[in-house]
Amino acid sequence: MRIVRRRGPGRRVGSRVVVVAAWLACAPAPPARAQEAAETTLEEARRWLESGLEAAAQERWSEARDAFARAHDLAPRPGLLLNLAAAEVELGELRAALDHYEQVLEGRAEERTEAQEAEARRAVGALRARIPLAVVQLEGGRPGDQVEVDGARVEPGVDVPIDPGEHVATAIRDGAVIARERFSVRENEQHEVRLTVVAPPDVAALDEAPQARARTAQAPVGGEPEPGWLEGAVRSPWAWAALGATLAAVIVVVIVVAAPSTDEPFQGSLDPGVLRVR
Repeated sequence: MRIVRRRGPGRRVGSRVVVVAAWLACAPAPPARAQEAAETTLEEARRWLESGLEAAAQERWSEARDAFARAHDLAPRPGLLLNLAAAEVELGELRAALDHYEQVLEGRAEERTEAQEAEARRAVGALRARIPLAVVQLEGGRPGDQVEVDGARVEPGVDVPIDPGEHVATAIRDGAVIARERFSVRENEQHEVRLTVVAPPDVAALDEAPQARARTAQAPVGGEPEPGWLEGAVRSPWAWAALGATLAAVIVVVIVVAAPSTDEPFQGSLDPGVLRVR
């Protein structure tokens, strides 16, 4: 990708002849009082341009892109747009580069040279063939669901030009993400992404589940108790007889366990607070 450099009159950069002041030639002469401010702005734009060219020569493309953008903001020129687009191509930002090349062609013809127009047309054709396309299919969606790629809204089922590299597609319902898919694309690729929305669980069923478990834990082994079973058990003489037999067995066990052992009797003093056990 060629970067447009300004050299002395008649000197060639690559295969192009660039005139030193060509990028300023189309600027109308400002009124006298505004001339000083305009010259200050142009001088700042020149500094940003030189900074961008230096960064590009060292392949520091992010710095070059930012510098060319600042220069163009201060003094819009087709040559600066060409340099900005060239840096964006080196960074893989093909969509932005295509947009800037097209801006060169959409501007007034008298503001660009024939060489600049030819370069922009060549770059536009090449980039359109390189930019990949992605189509997002939404499965299980509802009316009103939104689909986004890298945070930008897209229409489901429609080809969308994107830059090569890693991307994230999401489906959003009522402000919440309901499906997400990461994918990557290469240059000149058509890629399909499928977002599948999984139906959320029934909230009513979730609320009912703990109550059902509580009822199951409280029920006896044979199932739900009959109404009034506790009152009937209290009044039954057979229930009281069984209870008495159980208590008698417990008392006998306690007496046997608490009886002193003849093999190892307690020995010691009966003085208050003193008990010596062997």
